[in-house]
Amino acid sequence: MAGEDDKTNGIFSQEDHQVAYIFSPEDSAAAARPAKKRRVSKKGAKGKGPNDGSSLESLGSSLFVPLLNGTESAACVQERYRLYEESWTKVNTRIQGILRDSNSATLEQVSAFVRQAKAECFEKIPAAFIVTGTNIASQDLLFEQLSETLQLGSSRFVRLRSAEAGSLKAVLKRIIRTSTSKATDNDEEGDETGEKESDGKRYLDYDLEALYAYVQTQNCDQIFVAFQDSEGFDSSLLSDLITLLSSWRPRIPFTLLFGVATSVELLQARLLKSACRQIYGGQFDDVQTDTILESVFKGAVAASDVPLRLGAPLLRWMLDRQRDQVAGIQSFISSLKYAYMCHFFANPLSVLAHLEAGEKLIQPEHLEAIRNTPSFRKHVEIAIDSGASENLQHARCLLEDDAYLVARVYTSASEREAWMDERLRSLLMLEAAGAQHGAFSRAYVDAMGEGVAMSEHSNMVASSQAWG
Repeated sequence: MAGEDDKTNGIFSQEDHQVAYIFSPEDSAAAARPAKKRRVSKKGAKGKGPNDGSSLESLGSSLFVPLLNGTESAACVQERYRLYEESWTKVNTRIQGILRDSNSATLEQVSAFVRQAKAECFEKIPAAFIVTGTNIASQDLLFEQLSETLQLGSSRFVRLRSAEAGSLKAVLKRIIRTSTSKATDNDEEGDETGEKESDGKRYLDYDLEALYAYVQTQNCDQIFVAFQDSEGFDSSLLSDLITLLSSWRPRIPFTLLFGVATSVELLQARLLKSACRQIYGGQFDDVQTDTILESVFKGAVAASDVPLRLGAPLLRWMLDRQRDQVAGIQSFISSLKYAYMCHFFANPLSVLAHLEAGEKLIQPEHLEAIRNTPSFRKHVEIAIDSGASENLQHARCLLEDDAYLVARVYTSASEREAWMDERLRSLLMLEAAGAQHGAFSRAYVDAMGEGVAMSEHSNMVASSQAWG
């Protein structure tokens, strides 16, 4: 009724009687289209000022808060941060070296297969299936080493992950851009009408003809395409890609690399039979996680020169988790790093790890904290319970004489290192003689947990008796 009243009152808009509308695309397009952003090169961002290193150090040390109820000095806070950085850098460098050495056999086998396939395989496309098992997190390092080993001379290496393979065109773009060393930071799902120019001809971004022209002009030896997590790729996409690359094999020297976490049989079952018939494959088993774990444990935990000696309960929990959860080596490394972080971040006594600097930075609050530790109380109680006058005097000096306590702290640190060296020599002797039962890591944890005085029922004594 209100609408009828408005019409009777003569209230109309101009559009009610307009027969046609005028549309001007130039004006609307200019108004709706946003301004194109200028691409900024990252080269300028790489330049650092002379004070960037000190600023990063100050930023890291600011993350470490003063302990001892806020009474810890700023020098001690910075020293804890420095010790953490120095200690973990040393351990991490050793771990990365161990991981690289553990892949050396696989790298040699894959390199030999590539050379053999290049000389013998002409009709099918060579494919190396590298079975890594549950060690998925270490695939990054393995494929990085493969890139360094295989990408020699005019060869090209393209690493593909399932998260980046949204479609066949996106994968082809990535292969062409990386192979021709013109990869950009643009999303592979971007403009599909983009073109490439080579020798006066223009190609689409996903046209392998462009890569073929590049191979001819640059005399490219091989194009390695690595599927790092092959199980994560869509099966139809993977089959289509294998078939397409195989069809170009006589002109473009493709070689495929597959990272396999399960088994080659399960991966083959997901592919089309027509795609499988195009493959000249070889299977290579990477080092198992247990073997790598033992090597990392010996170098980063049980070595005589490690900056931080972890206790038996923590190590036993870390090893049990590796076994129960079938976790990869990266999980163990992350736990080890977290232990270092907790020690230097939350323990004010961690400055004592560096004896020379620690003696200068010791505060009265540090000594009070030492006297409140369970190990100190137990040591004093044992000395008092013995009843000997010498032990009683020793306990009294520990409680009342600060200088005596500091001297005993550094003496006990030296005694602890000597005790650990003795235990390590014993473990290595048992291992060399073949008298050690089980893994070295378990034997080390047992030796740490039993302390200095071993009972006749201990594992180490049992092993020694069996050896004798």
